[in-house]
Parts: sequence; C-alpha cells; structure tokens
Amino acid sequence: MAARGFTWRLTRIAALSLSVALTLLVTVSVDAQTKGTKTQKPVTLPIIGPIANRYPQPVRNALPASAAHAETRVSAAVAGASPTPTPCPAEDLQSKLPAWTLTLSGSYLFANDRSRTGGVSLNSDSAIVDLTADLNKFPWTCLDFSYIYSYASGSSPAGTNETGNQNAGSVRILQPIPLSKEWVPATISTKPFNIQLGIILSANYGESLTSTNIPQLPSIRSSTRTFLGNALADLQFAWFPDRKPCETDTYPGLLLEFSSGIQFSTTRLRSSDNISSEISYDQQLTYQNITSVTYSFPCRFGFLVAAEWDSPLNSSPFRGSQPFYANTAIFTGGLVYNIYAYRSPKELSRTASVLSHWSASLLYSYIAFNPLTETNQLQVQLSYSF
Repeated sequence: MAARGFTWRLTRIAALSLSVALTLLVTVSVDAQTKGTKTQKPVTLPIIGPIANRYPQPVRNALPASAAHAETRVSAAVAGASPTPTPCPAEDLQSKLPAWTLTLSGSYLFANDRSRTGGVSLNSDSAIVDLTADLNKFPWTCLDFSYIYSYASGSSPAGTNETGNQNAGSVRILQPIPLSKEWVPATISTKPFNIQLGIILSANYGESLTSTNIPQLPSIRSSTRTFLGNALADLQFAWFPDRKPCETDTYPGLLLEFSSGIQFSTTRLRSSDNISSEISYDQQLTYQNITSVTYSFPCRFGFLVAAEWDSPLNSSPFRGSQPFYANTAIFTGGLVYNIYAYRSPKELSRTASVLSHWSASLLYSYIAFNPLTETNQLQVQLSYSF
C-alpha cells in the first residue's frame, strides 16, 4: 500500500501479512517427467505465502504507548498556556515517533489439496515466521520478510504415493503514494475517513524436494525451484467511527482494500529415476485482483472476508504438459483480534496494556474453479508489535 495510511500487515492479510493477510497460497503446478513415465503434479506444496500474507492488511501498526502519552502531555501543556484553539497534534505526534515499528508473527497453516482428475491428493503442514518493519516517517515504506517450511504427503486411487518438503522465502514492499501535500497515514491522521493509494512489489523464491513411488515402477525424485513476483496497484479505505476532532487514538472499525496487477512465476523442474533424469521449465503470467473487507468491533474482535480472482494471460508449460488458462477464485473468511496492534494514549489497565501489543487471526480459504484440484486451507497466526 509519502506518507502512509493503513499499511498491509495482517497478521499480517491483515503482511499482514495479516496479511492480507489470504495467507492463501499459490501452488506449484509441475509435472514430473521421466523416460516412459510422467507423474502429474508431483508436489503441490504451498509456495509463496500463507493466507495472512497474501492480503496487504490495511492499517499499519498503531503508535507506541510512549508516543501516545507524549502527545497527550504536549496537547495539555499547549492548551493550558493559551485559551486559543490548538491545531491537531499530527505533526507533534509524528516528531515523537520511533524510526521503525516492528511486528513479529508466527503461524501454522494446514492445506488439503484433493485431485479432481484421479491424481495424487496431498495434505500439507506449514510453519511461517514473518517480520514486518514500518517506517514512521516519509516515505512511510513498509517492508515484510517471511520464511515458510512445508511438508506434504498423499496418495492417488491408483496407489501412487508422494512425500515432499519445501523451503521458501519472500520479501514484500508496500510504498504509499501521497494524495496531497497534507496527506498523512491513517494512524496519524485525525480524520474519521482515510484513503491510501500505493504500490505493492513482492519477490518469492522456494525450493522443494519430492519423492514419488509408483507401483511396479522405479521411484521418481523431483526437485523444483520456483520464483514468483507480484506488482500490484493498491487502494485502501479506513473508517474510524469513534474518532473525534484532533484525536488519533481510536481503533478502525471498517477497512476495505482493492489490489490489482500482474503476477509472474517461473519454475525449474528436475526429475529422475534409477536410469535417467530430465530438466524442464514452466512460466506463467497472471492478471490478479484481490478485494478484502475487515470489520472490527470496539472490543477489538472482528472478522475478515476476502476474494481473489486470477486470470492467466500466458502459459508456457513443462514439456509434455498442457497450458493452464483456467480462471480461479480464492475465497477467504475468518476471525481476527486486535489485528492492527491497537494502542491508546489513555490510562490502561496492566492487562489491557499487554494485550494491546498482541494480535491474532484464524482464517479459512477455499480455492474454487480450478479444474485440476480442490483446495481447502486453514491458518492460525499470532503477532506481537514492538
């Protein structure tokens, strides 16, 4: 998604992320090939991101309590010195912010990938570690780094068995584009309604190793190296229903986000048996659109719904495979708590002060219209901001 408004980090969907954060996953469409034998989709491990990180979670981390208390003291001192109205404290608050706000997240993802064509169906378990860094001054850039490890296993009705594991890393950049000279991020703004325009760039790289056992045939060992990149235009809206004039500490009630752009992926596949080995390449260019809505109650519990539509523009498949031009949709829904690292300048109880740094999400996703597979995903994520 300078200046900055509501940044993606959901706990990222929601980075965020939360992601926005869906950690939704992009699967690797590969065909293992050996002389005389071809196994379709040897591994569909969830490369390139958990559900929460697929969606650029709208509002970035709120401000640290120390800065919030400083804001209150400055406003009170100025008000006591003069009876004339004082300007809203956005500039004063900005000058007291730390250079960066960091959020560390950990999550677990389970994916169930069922073949529609009689191929191998897989269950996969993934562990994700994510670090988001928000720059608290112009140009308000948000950086996100994540690592995911996945293990998958499954079988087909014909008796074929597959196991595999994967390591993948990703880097994402959200760069807001100022809409005017006076534009500031939503967490510093004193307006109830805020708009942010930005661009999202991401680069993901992963490597997986797979073993396929076919009855009465030699075992097939496959390795894939995949790069996936995104370039998206991003538009975000945030509404603070309880925000009063010159107040910045309220919690956003409604967050909407629209992202649209291009996704490019390329995969190198090497497969071998006891006799020979082959190397093949796959490339895919996709037009991608994502919409997400997050509604939060004053108690900081809320829910998220999202939809993604992917339309392939160009497909160069592995040798001996068919191009993939099917439109797919990904639907996500789930519960969130304090997903935007809320803070308040008012006096808080010890429990409330501790909880204000934590956020969590429970998200479910379903990938529809894919003619090859039916995929269900469930992700649990926990984040801490400091």
